[in-house]
Amino acid sequence: MAKSAREQVGGDAVKAATGKTHDEWHGILIDAGAKGWKHKQIADHLVKEHGVDGWWAQGITVDFEQKVQGRLPGQRPDGTFECAVRRTLAGDQRETLERAAAAVEERYGAPRAKSMTLRTPNVRFVSEEGIRVVVDAQPPRPSGTPVGITVSKLPGQDAYTAAKEWAAATLDALK
Repeated sequence: MAKSAREQVGGDAVKAATGKTHDEWHGILIDAGAKGWKHKQIADHLVKEHGVDGWWAQGITVDFEQKVQGRLPGQRPDGTFECAVRRTLAGDQRETLERAAAAVEERYGAPRAKSMTLRTPNVRFVSEEGIRVVVDAQPPRPSGTPVGITVSKLPGQDAYTAAKEWAAATLDALK
């Protein structure tokens, strides 16, 4: 099961960064009429009307959607689910990306696209069911190269859980 926005970023951090708690932001948003608003409208309101930094506005918005509008942890605004797993692997950026992409290819077939010249190169896959998978490799660190697998357009919580377990096992097998 995915962690809620509140479990991922605690109330003390939100208050320190924005001057208000999650619940205080909920009250402000409810008073503004945000119960029926879409994600972008809520986040834009926080930035434009209350001067909240964009990153914090996203977190406050997701927490509001989960607590007030019924959005489930791991669920995207379009109703699908998305999970991401990242592990640090030994090897240079290109080599670790290629190893991880080869492991994903075993499950999802040939990649749909590759962006290999970016600072964070990535390989993208799309299943027949429309599930999207992105494998990326961040710039190397002394401890290794952070490699991530993001699986999106998942149809529900069960698919989310299975995808998260698969992504973790895939990256763990590459250690």
